[in-house]
Order: sequence, then C-alpha cells, then structure tokens
Amino acid sequence: MVSPEQRLRSLNITLPPAPKPAGLYRPAIQVGNMLYISGQGPRDSKGHFLTGKLGDGLEKNDGYRAASNTALQLLAVVKEVMGDLSCIDSVVKIVGMVHATEDFKDHASVLDGCSELLVHVLGERGYHSRSVMGVSSLTFGMILQVDAVFALKTSH
Repeated sequence: MVSPEQRLRSLNITLPPAPKPAGLYRPAIQVGNMLYISGQGPRDSKGHFLTGKLGDGLEKNDGYRAASNTALQLLAVVKEVMGDLSCIDSVVKIVGMVHATEDFKDHASVLDGCSELLVHVLGERGYHSRSVMGVSSLTFGMILQVDAVFALKTSH
C-alpha cells in the first residue's frame, strides 16, 4: 500500500510546516479515534494568509487553488500532532467557508480544490462528507477557511 507521504512525493508536493494557532485554541483535538482540526486557511511560503474575496478580484480558479493549499495546511496539522499521515483511517467531514461576494455562487467548485487534494494524497481514505457556505468576511481576510474531522486507525 502506498503511504500518504509517498503519494505526496509522487505528486511533487512538500507539506508546509504546521501553522501555529492564531488565537487561544489548539490546532487539533483528539477524542477517541477522531481528530478534530481547527479551521485552516491558505498560506504563502512564509506562512502568511492568502487574502481576498471571490467575486471581487478573485475568480473560481483562485479559490480552487487556495482550497488545495488549505488541504495541505490540514494535513500538516495532522502530521504535526500525530507524527505521520499513515494514522488516517478516513477523512470524515470537511466544512468550508468561502469568503465571497453575495453574487458568487460557485462555493462547491472552490471547495473541490480541498476535496480533490485529500483524495489524491489519501486515496479512498480521502473521500468525505462536506458542507460549504459563502461568508461576507473571514478572520485576517482569508480567501477561505476549512475545518476537518479525521478518523484515526485504532492500531496507530
């Protein structure tokens, strides 16, 4: 079986360092075999949030790329907390909040960037349920924010 780290290498992707919390919370909390990841947003190579609003200077493809980047942030948190990504049994659910104008309606297509990256890296274990919504503002002006719930292997 191909490990998530091997899939990342084959995709020529390097996980960024796990982002530090921007407030008084933990980036992840494990309860039983479930790992709840706090909301993450897209970041540049220096760790600064990518900002903007879909429908106001940013297009659907910009949001898609930001969502892919955010999937990497989520995986970086899992790796930081658990030590490696092989502990993931499945992605249970992601919830995406897309910073968008009132007339922007392609929220689901934007969040596909996150969903598709998780499936590319985790294979069948990356498929998940999800919710997505448009919001008029996000912390630090982020393009989007995604939180996630992962089921962990019991033997890890």
